[in-house]
Amino acid sequence: AAVITPISRDHSAFLGDTVTEIAKNKAGIIKPKTTVISALQPKEAADVINKTARERNAALRCSEAATDITYGQDSTDFIYKDARYTIKMLGAYQPKNAALAIETATALGISSAAIQAGLAAARLPYRFERIGKFILDGAHNEGAAREMARSLEIYTRPGKIAFICGCFRDKDYKKTAELTSPYASAVYCVKPPTP
Repeated sequence: AAVITPISRDHSAFLGDTVTEIAKNKAGIIKPKTTVISALQPKEAADVINKTARERNAALRCSEAATDITYGQDSTDFIYKDARYTIKMLGAYQPKNAALAIETATALGISSAAIQAGLAAARLPYRFERIGKFILDGAHNEGAAREMARSLEIYTRPGKIAFICGCFRDKDYKKTAELTSPYASAVYCVKPPTP
């Protein structure tokens, strides 16, 4: 199975400057007569994925939106296709990620009970991960920054937290700062210790 996560502008030096160009490159993983599972995508990305899947005679499954989401301080509960799931991962975007994982596991023939157990045990370090008073997140493109802003709105008191931020030059740090800084009382910038 080929899995395509949400596409936004990232790694432009390698993948292209537009969502359409990036989607064309990402759709390169679609092989003839295979199964493709795609997250909910912007229209221009969805069009590319649909066209590529048709051209390569690949079966396409798309995840849907989770419903009845409850964001707790240490878990997230939601319904996906009439089944209730609990995950230990925080973040407004995690039900979307879980929906994609559910679609993928279902396409591979994994049982519903195993999917629920797997999601309950899953961890994703540094993705809106809470450690004591700190929240660690790796948002570095516009799509991730929008999701981080939504998550800050849900889990924190906007304007009452300080950011410590380090970002590589090739990332869209200006857009990330524009979308997330309104939630900060202060922003401290650091240089990551790598070229």
